[in-house]
Amino acid sequence: VRPTIVMGKGSKIGEALGKLASLPVIPILGKGDVKVQPIHVRDAVEAIIETFQSKMAVGKVVEIGGPDILDWNEWFKRSRALRSGKKARLIHLPTSAIMPVLRALEPVIGGRLPVTSGQLYSFLCDGTASRNHDLGRARYDMVGFDAMIKQTG
Repeated sequence: VRPTIVMGKGSKIGEALGKLASLPVIPILGKGDVKVQPIHVRDAVEAIIETFQSKMAVGKVVEIGGPDILDWNEWFKRSRALRSGKKARLIHLPTSAIMPVLRALEPVIGGRLPVTSGQLYSFLCDGTASRNHDLGRARYDMVGFDAMIKQTG
């Protein structure tokens, strides 16, 4: 089972993205048009249990994601609005200039950075799940993006 970005209370990636969303100007690698499909931890657990109980996924990779697909620009605009009621100011940064600097800084200042270079790779490639016809879960009862953001604080 391969989940997309797992969100919920205590989610480290959710907390890191929340820190970014709280900055006066939010840095985004590239154009911010990469698609992501976050899934709530509860929904991920239920999908994993269902996958193993159904036995339909034996020998297959099952990708799971939440009900909402959005790009990083929309993620940070909505996240900022939900967290503070303020409009997000985004700045798009060239990947080729940022990644080497971040990799060099990580060993020196490590945990004080809001995200790791590995986490930033999710800004570069679509992170959506393929549709799984084997899973019976209906997408309408899954936790949506706005509720995930409110839960991560």
